[in-house]
Amino acid sequence: MRAVTALATTLPAALEEAGATSDALAGLARHVQAYVASTAFEELRDRVARLVEGVAGVRVDILVRGAKVTVARYDGEADLEQEVLETFARFRQDAPASHPRPVGSDLGLDHVQAAILGEVARLYPELFADLEGFARDVPDVVEPVLRRAAGELLFYTAYLELLRPLEQAGLATCLPDVTTTKALHVRDTYDLALARVRVSEHKPVVANDLELHDAERILVVSGPNQGGKTTAARTFGQLHHLAALGCPVPGRDARVFLADQVLTQFDREESLDSLEGRLGTDLARMHRLLDTATPRSVVVLNEVFSSTTLEDARFLTRTVLERLIALDVLAVCVTFIDAMSRLGPQTVSVVAQVDPDDPTRRTLRIERREADGRAYALALAAKHGLTDEHLRQRLAPGDRETQRTEAAS
Repeated sequence: MRAVTALATTLPAALEEAGATSDALAGLARHVQAYVASTAFEELRDRVARLVEGVAGVRVDILVRGAKVTVARYDGEADLEQEVLETFARFRQDAPASHPRPVGSDLGLDHVQAAILGEVARLYPELFADLEGFARDVPDVVEPVLRRAAGELLFYTAYLELLRPLEQAGLATCLPDVTTTKALHVRDTYDLALARVRVSEHKPVVANDLELHDAERILVVSGPNQGGKTTAARTFGQLHHLAALGCPVPGRDARVFLADQVLTQFDREESLDSLEGRLGTDLARMHRLLDTATPRSVVVLNEVFSSTTLEDARFLTRTVLERLIALDVLAVCVTFIDAMSRLGPQTVSVVAQVDPDDPTRRTLRIERREADGRAYALALAAKHGLTDEHLRQRLAPGDRETQRTEAAS
């Protein structure tokens, strides 16, 4: 009761001092003020005060003799609690921080404690009858709106704590401009889960830019394995989910579409419990995703249909992307099929980069440019001396003669 009364006073003042313009918080402040001013709250507060006063006046003696426990009303006997505490003070360690027990949670009484409490109720029948009536009349002492707000505020504060070490490490976070326009613009963004691990290990985090504008709807991410493609897909989904929750997002200068849901399909290992096979399972999952998606959804696809042949994967992936284009959803698709980035103005090619001087080294950066997997293959071949030109030189007649002479010697 005291906490709710204090909230009705402090919340409006805190919002005004912070210059907050959130409609939700302003609405919560008005709701709390109206609730505290209501007759129902005043009656509840008075009833709770009487019960608290009554419980505070309960004093009993507990005599433990062997396996027998006797409970009786307090009759002026000496209170030995302080003497016991002083006697064992030398053995006491710092007590762990206590946290308030959630309303309605299990008290965790064992059978002995429950039996003692039953005896206390027998000694104070009127008080416990009032408590029983209160529990019956007020099954949920916390007002429903305040209960929901408390849970959501707990989530937001925990999320801010999660961001704190990332911000201390120099990573950008910001409140996005949430819009109903189908577009995406964010600078220096990153995957939160990966960033937490990297920061805890004191390793650098590679940030990237993501952007969709005008008719663009689908980011098609290609490039070498372990190049950051899946990380980019996860980041895309996180941005839209966190923005819809009203949370700060990883990155800076962010403008994010307000999605009604984020639907994902990531590659999975084949389950021995499934009779459909891996491809059949993938198709069934994709069917459910497409049936669920709406024009306001955001879709994340990562290496779908990788269990089938190249031709089948090309046909199936193209069919899915065409369905998504027809739905006009925002999406990201990680694929090894470069042609998926050239389906039309709705698809945008994003390529995971490698070090131009060492194509085996991934930079973990992604760049908007035309996909060309063959360029990466040629770079690898050149590094290891396996291009056509290298092979012709090594297999020239003169080289073969030299090799035979060296072998004979």
